[in-house]
Amino acid sequence: MEKVNSCTHFKTQKGSGQGSHHWLIHRVLAVGLIWLGLWFAKFCITLTGTTQEEMLKEFQTPYNTTMLILFLSFSFYHGWLGSVEVIEDYIHNTCIKGSVKIILLFTMLFLFVLGLLAILKLFIS
Repeated sequence: MEKVNSCTHFKTQKGSGQGSHHWLIHRVLAVGLIWLGLWFAKFCITLTGTTQEEMLKEFQTPYNTTMLILFLSFSFYHGWLGSVEVIEDYIHNTCIKGSVKIILLFTMLFLFVLGLLAILKLFIS
């Protein structure tokens, strides 16, 4: 009877040839995060010294909600791309590499949805 390796799927995955595309996306996200980070810093500074009601009004404006969602999206996607790059560079066992990438993906998605729901709850309330 032939022994079946459960990691054969990961071993058969060759380079996708998308390295330059991922590099470009990572850089575009980084530039976007510079501007979104500056906006976020300004937004946090404007919230200092405000009451809870004033703060809630700031979160309920469509512009601020959109910018927060963009900041969250760019941050998580940029973080995921960078983490996958580190995993691919430093983990050499294909079974462990594939497993870690899947765990990372679901963890990042869970945290992103959690943040998105928090922003939307502030917008709706």
